[in-house]
Amino acid sequence: MIQDLIVRLLQVSVCAVLLLPALTARAQVPDAWWSSTVGHTETLLPPWTAMHVKNDTAGSNKTLVVGVWGRAYSFTNSPFPVQIVTAGRQILAAPIELAAVGSTGPLKWNVRNAFRVVSQTAAKVILEGVFENPEFRLVTVLTAEFDGVLRFDLTVKPLQAGTLRSLQLKIPLDSAVATLRTWWPIPYGDLRNSGSCPAMGEALPFKPYYWLGNEDLGLAWFGESDQGWEPGDAGAALELTHRPGQTVLQLHLRDRAMPVDPAAAASGFVYAFGIQATPIKPFPADWHSWRIDQGAAYGLDRTTRSDGISFLQAAKDAGVRTLVFHNDWTDIENYPVPSNPRGLDSLVSLLHRNGIKILLYFGYEFSTLASEFKDRADHLLVRPRAGGFERLPEQRCYLVCYRSAYANMLAAGIATLIKEHDIDGVYLDTTLDPWGCTNTDHGCGYRSASGEIRPTYPIWEVRDFLRRLYALCAGTRGGMVNIHASSCAIAPCLSWATSYWDGEQLVAEVEKTGKSHLAELYPLDAFRAENIGRNLGVPAEFLSYAEPKPFTTSDALAMGLLHDVPVRPSGFGSFLAQVSPLWRIWQDFGIDEAVLYPYWKACPAVHTSSEEIKVSIHQNPKNGLLLAAVNIGKTPRDVTLDIDLTWFGLAARTLEVTDPYQQTQQPVHEGRTTFALQPMGFKLLWFRPK
Repeated sequence: MIQDLIVRLLQVSVCAVLLLPALTARAQVPDAWWSSTVGHTETLLPPWTAMHVKNDTAGSNKTLVVGVWGRAYSFTNSPFPVQIVTAGRQILAAPIELAAVGSTGPLKWNVRNAFRVVSQTAAKVILEGVFENPEFRLVTVLTAEFDGVLRFDLTVKPLQAGTLRSLQLKIPLDSAVATLRTWWPIPYGDLRNSGSCPAMGEALPFKPYYWLGNEDLGLAWFGESDQGWEPGDAGAALELTHRPGQTVLQLHLRDRAMPVDPAAAASGFVYAFGIQATPIKPFPADWHSWRIDQGAAYGLDRTTRSDGISFLQAAKDAGVRTLVFHNDWTDIENYPVPSNPRGLDSLVSLLHRNGIKILLYFGYEFSTLASEFKDRADHLLVRPRAGGFERLPEQRCYLVCYRSAYANMLAAGIATLIKEHDIDGVYLDTTLDPWGCTNTDHGCGYRSASGEIRPTYPIWEVRDFLRRLYALCAGTRGGMVNIHASSCAIAPCLSWATSYWDGEQLVAEVEKTGKSHLAELYPLDAFRAENIGRNLGVPAEFLSYAEPKPFTTSDALAMGLLHDVPVRPSGFGSFLAQVSPLWRIWQDFGIDEAVLYPYWKACPAVHTSSEEIKVSIHQNPKNGLLLAAVNIGKTPRDVTLDIDLTWFGLAARTLEVTDPYQQTQQPVHEGRTTFALQPMGFKLLWFRPK
């Protein structure tokens, strides 16, 4: 179904390409596409609201508030936020600080020129401010965008000859909201990057992305490279530390003392990074009903299962509403030219007549089968060259960098596919991953003081490319940008996703560790950090392969039910048959109008006979309760569950209780019921008004 992404880690020398068998190039896109600006927009996109800037003055304190949907960033005589509010909660334990130590010791930044508005629209605000201490001047250009991203471009210049002993950015979050964290990059299949904040903190080499938060909200920091950084310990460029009431992300921009002189031509230090509070945007009201299946193909109405039912009829019977056409819709990997244009037109028309949307696959590679590969590969590909995925027709595919002109070409091609073939959006296979790249031909990489070319991670360019696709697909026409994002849930890029699909990294983890119990393989805290979507503001789905695989479809459904995260099926057989009953149950229950009481918030009205039995509950004001109980342990359990229905405003005598998935009655006496659960087994109970 999905190509093996492990090949992304395979570094391939340039000369290896010479050993490939001769390939016949196919197709060629118009030259104008390579410089196209299609999709670029500076306008506000739905569902966000217009930005605002507000000035408050209290005595000598001048507070500037930058507001976006659901969030507010406050600056009081400071180059960085003194407080951030998201999801109705203040999340900073203290102001964000650029801690400088100079010749005379620690230095405090004072206002020289308070932030002034350079430009302002509903979608973007640019501010500039100047701050000083006796030894240095800090010029800050702040660019705020409507999805809540704040970009800081900093220039630190000496005012006198002396020494800069250290420069560290400190982001102190309230410990009550900083219980989970996730960072990137991580070797594929390694799950250490997501989960609970380590009790003893952690030290990491430079990482371009770090998010801190909980199941409802958080704050992301990101930067494209460590250019200009001089940490005392390269393995501790980023540190997470704990203080009373604070969880602090500390970025060691410079730990090594350096003499400075304003007369020197190269004096000064330049840094650029961004922050973004989450959730990014409101959850769509109908996201449970999108019902995406990975199974579109040419001739869908003419291909049948073993029982004689066509794939199209099977999709309709199951309630599928969105189909993904994987990479074989085109002969050339990640290239916007259909191999069968008439067939694509026919398929799109067929699906639309049957009330089903279609998304086309795009990914992260440049194929040797593209006619432009020979002339453009060196300029477009990630360097060092990586990948090497092979498919039919015979071709090899290498990681492409979206800082290059490939982004222009692909955006133009997708716009053309929307216009000419009426597709409903795109499925993006790890397209949001800003691969580390040293290809200076398109602006990546930088030369360190030692002469080494070091990588940059083009987050800003990937973000810009995805925004273009969002504007084309979803911003004005209600389409979809669905992203496959295993281990790489980067908030400023996911702004432009309508949903994301996570979990493929577990396959490599199984191969590495031999683990097969899902709750051990994918610990619940790791799932909550990366895969629930709510804390990012983007609906998530859980990726599970069709059986046989390291864990069963039933295991995946249990994990998904516990976290209110749908499992996406593939194909039109048993996998779909196990998932589709849940779609109908959610529709009949009215889950989009329900309130969730998740297991991690420990609802006081529910008690079970074992800590290994986790329970999440939805309450619909008209249709009662839908309860999911899951045995996360490794041994079978005879479960006793007690529920105080009065806590939910319900009376037992007015309810009937069923297992809607198994379609059986469930006996309940005075709020107590019993049932058996196998390891990773689940029980669904509907407490329904009679």
